[in-house]
Amino acid sequence: MSFNFAEVESPETLTPAPRAPLDLEGAKQAFEPYRQKIADMQAQADALTVDSDESQETAVESAAQAKRLLKALDEERKRLIKEPDQFVRSMNAFVRSFRKPLDALVGTIRGKIGDFQYQKELERRKIAKRMEEEAAARKAKLEAEAKESGVEPPQVMPVPAPKPDTTTRTESGATASIRTQWVGEIQDPQAVPREYCCPDQKAIDQAVKLGVREIPGVKIYEKPITVLRS
Repeated sequence: MSFNFAEVESPETLTPAPRAPLDLEGAKQAFEPYRQKIADMQAQADALTVDSDESQETAVESAAQAKRLLKALDEERKRLIKEPDQFVRSMNAFVRSFRKPLDALVGTIRGKIGDFQYQKELERRKIAKRMEEEAAARKAKLEAEAKESGVEPPQVMPVPAPKPDTTTRTESGATASIRTQWVGEIQDPQAVPREYCCPDQKAIDQAVKLGVREIPGVKIYEKPITVLRS
């Protein structure tokens, strides 16, 4: 099957008719006819065989026309969204002037609440540890007395540790809670074991670009890249 891209309309012919801003369904309908046209172009591209200078020239021109069509459709897309997009960007920028100080304010308060709640949690842990130590000492004393008397030591009931008070709730229903998690923060990159390190692809690409041809563990090879310009 020969590739005859000239049978497909030019980008100018395929450009959708103007539509009112925010007319989503109208815009969709304007672009919809080109779905089948693009499918036809794909079928012709799949059937194309590049095995001669002539067929290569045909393929290059066909790809260029497809890229021009894509550019024309993308320009129409940008035209349709330009006005609402400008409104959205302007509105976002305006509201951002309020959001930034509010986010900072919340961050300040969150930090103070977190410090207070963490201190409470540390105090709870101290109390729990002291209770465990007192219970262990009491148990050891009773066992020693029982052994001295030649009787079975009495069962010592564990004293429940105070439960963590992790949630604060206000009358309006607002809540603040605390949870802890273990985190790892890199202090000395050179000391981090290799299994926790990830090769830097960007650094490798840059080295290859500068002429490096041997890197342990990396396959460096030459591959063809076709550049199409329309």
